Amino acid sequence: MSNESPSSSTGRKAHVLANSASALGAEILDISGFLELVDAQSEQQTHAIHHLSCEMQKVDSATSQMLAAGNTLIEATDCTQITTKRTLDNMRDSDVKTHLMATFMQTISERTDTVRDTVEAMRKNNQQIVGIARHVNMLAINAKIEASRAGETGRGFTTVAEAINELALQTTSAAAHISENLETVTTWIGELAVQAKTAADQANGILNTSADRETDLRQMENRLGASAEAAQGIVTEAAKVHSALEALKPSLSGINTAADTTRKGVSDATQRVHSLIDTSESIVQNVSALGINSNDAPLIEKVQILAGHVAQVFEAAVRHGQISQTDLFDSTYTPIAHTDPPQFMAPFTQLTDWVLPEIQEPVLSSDKRIIFCAAVDRNGYLPTHNTMFSQPQSEDPVWNMAHCRNRRIFDDRVGLKAGQNTEPFLLQVYRREMGGGRFELVKDISAPICIFDKHWGGLRLCASI
Repeated sequence: MSNESPSSSTGRKAHVLANSASALGAEILDISGFLELVDAQSEQQTHAIHHLSCEMQKVDSATSQMLAAGNTLIEATDCTQITTKRTLDNMRDSDVKTHLMATFMQTISERTDTVRDTVEAMRKNNQQIVGIARHVNMLAINAKIEASRAGETGRGFTTVAEAINELALQTTSAAAHISENLETVTTWIGELAVQAKTAADQANGILNTSADRETDLRQMENRLGASAEAAQGIVTEAAKVHSALEALKPSLSGINTAADTTRKGVSDATQRVHSLIDTSESIVQNVSALGINSNDAPLIEKVQILAGHVAQVFEAAVRHGQISQTDLFDSTYTPIAHTDPPQFMAPFTQLTDWVLPEIQEPVLSSDKRIIFCAAVDRNGYLPTHNTMFSQPQSEDPVWNMAHCRNRRIFDDRVGLKAGQNTEPFLLQVYRREMGGGRFELVKDISAPICIFDKHWGGLRLCASI
């Protein structure tokens, strides 16, 4: 038979209950951290899927535009090929005619030489005629002289001589006109020869240039054919991509829906676990409020005493004119330049840097479970941290996250609740972010700080579990 009294047995069970509730809270918080990680990853995946869907729509739109542009290019290439072929045909026909013209002009140029020779022969014949006419004229003159000597007997011969003389004169005149005409014809033939040769040279030049143009157009025609084949290939591949995207859309839509459902489920589970955390913390708090001695009782008592001490120091500073009550409650936070993570100054930061270290620093060595002790205002602003967490910032934000935690605003769930709580104490369990993706599972015990019966914030005592 047990000698243990009912009250002793109840106290022991309550103690076990309190510790079990605390351990349960830690386990729930660990699960919550995992769910938060899954929730964050799920949200990232959802965003990635949404982004993929948007990008796929852009690709689909671009593919449709590519199809349209490709078809337009094929049509334009076909038209250009037809035009090029027609141009080539016209050029060939023109070349034939130009060649005939060049040949004809060359023939004219060659024949003008023959005509020139004929005209020269005519000129020589005409000169002979002139010579004959002169000779006949001399004979006619001599005949007239002899006829005059013969008297009446030579009168008939005189008439004949005069007729011959007249004919000789007419022949000479005609020969002179013929000479003038021959000179004109010679000049014309010379000009015609020059023009025919020039026309023939120009026609040959056209033929030579036309050959180069035909080569260029033939190359253009070949390249257009290659471009048309390439464009057709692009259109074919774009059509395949378009078909593949169309086939992928239902699956992606299903994945998108599933991801949204999963994210919502994980988010709901996370919220429910947060509710469980609040419930477990409430159990521990209520058990401790009943005066049951739990493992957290010494820390609860310590933080309440320290919070009262901080309040007394603040009130004394106001009474001695070291700070006004207005500045002590002023929540104007001025960013400190070039800080990452960002740090801030408040109107009361200099005061807290002066008075809080002597209260906060000794606490760290009073219990090996204690990690830090720091006061925060109602908005979670932590002006003055323990020395080990108040290092000057470096160029490494990850290192700063773990070692430069003073003058920062911790407006997360735990930080805000600690600063805004007005109950005698508040016990929370949370995952403390240490930078670089590292977290530490700890409990946060806080007590309100009231200055002249006005709530200023709370004193946080962080301890390992």
